[in-house]
Amino acid sequence: MTPATPEFPPTGVPLAGDDHLRSALSSIPGIVYRRACRPPWTMCLVSDYIEVVTGLPSQTFASDCGRAFASIVHPDDADRVATTIAGDLDRDGRFLVEYRIVHADGTARWVSESGRVVPDPSGSAAWIDGVILDTTEQKHAERARLRAESQLRSVVADIPGVVYRSECREPWTMHFVSDYVETLLGYPSSSFLDGGGMTFGQLLHPDDRGLIDDIMGDVLEHGTSYSVEYRLVHADGGVRRVTEHGRVVRDAHGDPKWLDGVILDTTEQKQAEDERDAAEARFRHQALHDGLTGLPNRTLVLDRAEQMLLRCRRGAALPTAMFIDLDDFKAVNDSLGHQAGDELLQAVATRISDALRAEETIGRLGGDEFVILTEIGSDDPRPERIADRLLEAMAEPFVLDGYLEVPLAVSASIGIATGNRPSAQELLRDADIALYRAKAQGKHCHIEFEPQMRIDVVDRLGLELDLRSALHRQEFFLAYQPILDLQDGHVCSVEALLRWRHPVRGVVGPTDFVPMLEQTGMIIPVGKWVLDEACREAALWLAQGYRTGVAVNVSVRQLETTGFVDDVCDALSTHSLDPGLLTLEVTESMLMLDTERVVARLARLKEAGVRIAIDDFGTGYSSLAYLQQFPVDTLKIDQSFVAALNDTAESLAFITTFIELGQILGLETLAEGIETTDHLEALQGIRCGQGQGFLISTPVAAPAIRSYLSGRRRPPTAVQAATGRTS
Repeated sequence: MTPATPEFPPTGVPLAGDDHLRSALSSIPGIVYRRACRPPWTMCLVSDYIEVVTGLPSQTFASDCGRAFASIVHPDDADRVATTIAGDLDRDGRFLVEYRIVHADGTARWVSESGRVVPDPSGSAAWIDGVILDTTEQKHAERARLRAESQLRSVVADIPGVVYRSECREPWTMHFVSDYVETLLGYPSSSFLDGGGMTFGQLLHPDDRGLIDDIMGDVLEHGTSYSVEYRLVHADGGVRRVTEHGRVVRDAHGDPKWLDGVILDTTEQKQAEDERDAAEARFRHQALHDGLTGLPNRTLVLDRAEQMLLRCRRGAALPTAMFIDLDDFKAVNDSLGHQAGDELLQAVATRISDALRAEETIGRLGGDEFVILTEIGSDDPRPERIADRLLEAMAEPFVLDGYLEVPLAVSASIGIATGNRPSAQELLRDADIALYRAKAQGKHCHIEFEPQMRIDVVDRLGLELDLRSALHRQEFFLAYQPILDLQDGHVCSVEALLRWRHPVRGVVGPTDFVPMLEQTGMIIPVGKWVLDEACREAALWLAQGYRTGVAVNVSVRQLETTGFVDDVCDALSTHSLDPGLLTLEVTESMLMLDTERVVARLARLKEAGVRIAIDDFGTGYSSLAYLQQFPVDTLKIDQSFVAALNDTAESLAFITTFIELGQILGLETLAEGIETTDHLEALQGIRCGQGQGFLISTPVAAPAIRSYLSGRRRPPTAVQAATGRTS
């Protein structure tokens, strides 16, 4: 049996009956009402809270509730409210609608109204009971929440990374993942949400799975936050490098509940870092290695030598450094070009490396100079054996495709320094000193350092320092060696020979300082002075009535100088000397340096009237074609052939051939190094034109030459007798 519906007194009339009901209605934060089911919708009951919500007194709604409410419903919501209430009531006798009302103060307020039809005893609709709740604050809060959520989503969308929340246990179900996941991994966010079932763990690079398992296991058990770098596999199969920052959210019991994190794409950054690291590695390698051969350079060699010295001080091994220098490498560059020289250096580096043991280090110090570092133990071969092995490896000719039709034979000299030194610099210095001695002793050999060598080098350096100022201090002078006509015995010319009168050492021999002039380049100014001084002296002799030629040796450095021809012409012009009285002596090897350039310069000198002689003839590479090509006047037969005249028949045959060759080409022949009457008589016998040597005269000062020319001084009696000249 349905309970009777209580009847409420009209609005504004005090509630009768139950004081408890009245108290309850007044405490509800909403408008509780009962109104008729048909217009004018008379309100028979309404709680006082209506004044709070609308700002209007409750009596306003007593007589014509419908009109009163229609006046406060927001115009934009009125039609929707009426339609919704009518439709819901017709359908199931209940309704629920949200809308806005206009408060008495003019502000809009949100309300939520719900109600139901109450039938009379006959079952017909009699009343509508309802409640209207003020939801303004909730709406504002909801809107604020939605704005904040929208802003948050916007921020998350702008983050160049994947923001996510997942559960902390298998299957690591995702509850949120930002759309950037598609950019990063090629899968839409829906693949990870809404039953998609995909997890980041499925996309882990196989090689990083162990790392992630260890980190996650540790952080879930003990930690709260973590950062880790790893790789994920993109949908296209590519690998993306990422950095993940995350934290564990725990429940009230301290158990892991959520994983919140962000995964940042660091692929390009890591690639840039890798490229930078690779570039830095290349720069470090370039800074420590030779660009041509790839071998350790001087910096790295010194570092390794220092490490070697430290090890040997703690142990029993002997630190050893070997300097290797190619013999006459400059000739390869000059004749075949620098590219061929570079290819030869690369081949030499490979050849030496292949000949070394694993524990031996090779480096290139520059040019054609290499260094070997090794530690000699009691059971290891002596340094000399290692040097022999290296020289043996170098003995096999090198093939330079495109440059020579036949393999190129190359020799090397090796300097060895063994034993502890205070520093790597000193160990390498002593090996270099030994190399210098090996070069001086004939090349293609090895020499071990001895302390006296260092003393000699210091002495040589002192001599070199003095040499640099010798020209300025006028310490150079010329000695002249007479050149005799071997058939009639008269002095036909002289050779000017450079000498140095040192203020402390006295007269220094040419073999002790001329090579220094060559090496330092001082031969250029000194050679220019020699030309000028020789021309000056010859001009004085000519002025005194003695038409005597003078021969001057020319250095390769001078011949390579652009202004050399002008220097010669200037000397002749300054002293008004007949160019035909000046002979320039060049060696055979010099003629091979740059044939076209040498021919052009010698041709200019020949056109000026200067005579050209090939010095040390027979020891170089001249062929008949070269002799025809160069503007030569005289062949100076090397003294080694003259010295062997009494010992071998071959020497006499060689000299005879040279003389006959000169006759065929219309060249004069001059023999050097005549020291005995046997030499003189043998040369006269084969009709050699001119000669010089200690038998005739040692080099003398200019006044002595004038004595020869005036007849006051004569060659030795033996020479006079041999030439038939006695006055």
